[in-house]
Amino acid sequence: MDGIQKLLILQDHDRKIIQLNREITDNPKRKEQIQARLENHQAAVHEAHESIKRHGLKMKELEGEVAAIEAKIARFREQQMTVKSNDDYRALEREIALARRQIKKLEDQELALMEELEELNSGVARREIELRDEGSVVAEELQALDQRMGIIQGEIDELKAGRPDLAAGVDSAWLSRYERILNHLGDFALVGIERGICMGCHMQLPPQHMHDVRKGDALTTCSFCGRILFDVRLIET
Repeated sequence: MDGIQKLLILQDHDRKIIQLNREITDNPKRKEQIQARLENHQAAVHEAHESIKRHGLKMKELEGEVAAIEAKIARFREQQMTVKSNDDYRALEREIALARRQIKKLEDQELALMEELEELNSGVARREIELRDEGSVVAEELQALDQRMGIIQGEIDELKAGRPDLAAGVDSAWLSRYERILNHLGDFALVGIERGICMGCHMQLPPQHMHDVRKGDALTTCSFCGRILFDVRLIET
């Protein structure tokens, strides 16, 4: 089992490199996730400002409508000065009363908009504070992530530098087969076999596999997943 022991040591070494490389590969996605938090805050602030603008435009629109109705009332008053019958005068009074009700309705809408605008201004101030705070947090997290990547790359370089010494102690044929399986699967090339079950794919293996594994004079692979098998009990002892 000496050859298997050496392969297991090499596999542990290689898997550390693989895991560290995966962390580096995942780094852009992690950065995007961190940056997305800041972008969400920025979008919220932008939408709050846009809402304030919309409310402002709506208020100007209402003010314009009120001014137009007031101008209409002024014209009705002028007409009252020239009408000759009481019926015409009273008809104009009804038009004026209707116009005033319209103004009252518009002024109520303006008041509601003013209250909403006050809340929006308060909300945007709060969101801008949150954006500023989140910007500081995101900057710190991105900086820490960059530092972490530098440390990881140093660990990878160190592990790669030490790999040739570990690989040199492994039979060349076994090493070639191991590396081919590892590169293909990107994970464990060696897995234990317990109670006749491959611990890589968890499939029940023929009894002959256990016999061949215990002999230890050749590499035995799982007929299902292709991984190299070893007897966990022999390794533990």
